[in-house]
Amino acid sequence: MRLFIAIPIAESVRAALAEFQSHLAAGLPGWRWSRPGNLHLTLAFLGETKPDKIPRIEGILRRACAEAAPFELELSGLGAFPSARDPRVLYLGCARGEAELSALAGKILPGLRGADLLPEAEKDRAFRAHLTLARRPPGLVRTKAAADLKPLRMGPDFLVPVLFEADCVCLYESRPSSAGSEYRLIFRLGLDKRT
Repeated sequence: MRLFIAIPIAESVRAALAEFQSHLAAGLPGWRWSRPGNLHLTLAFLGETKPDKIPRIEGILRRACAEAAPFELELSGLGAFPSARDPRVLYLGCARGEAELSALAGKILPGLRGADLLPEAEKDRAFRAHLTLARRPPGLVRTKAAADLKPLRMGPDFLVPVLFEADCVCLYESRPSSAGSEYRLIFRLGLDKRT
């Protein structure tokens, strides 16, 4: 099973994000856009994982969720990984809630590392809050992709009015399909620290 841990995007803001993606897609031909139903904020990518590891993952997440209260997230700031000159991923960052999101990841990642549940490439990677909007397909030349991004305002001043409450953490399975990856919810745990 190919697994990842994420904060789901509230249904109430999916339409606004889909509209924003549609607006961007008009000027970025060839990019592969994330389906609105698949949008999420990844906390940890586990990759190929045996099903018998799921109870261990759930235990790690239960402890982390018991220590975290729900918090407000505001998505804004258009960016590209690894850079605007070599864009492979187009994303939205967080204007509000980034510290809480990083703290939550900081509660989860050490447990996953200690249980040897992270792939080698993820073990030392620093957490960076982002919501993936689109990916550059392999056939789209880097210089063309970078030129297509130039008219866009990149950075934190590119605001999108997308605000919602992060109140749970989910474990998902990613299944490849001809229409792109499909995500299946395995379990959802509420953030339930009492303030």
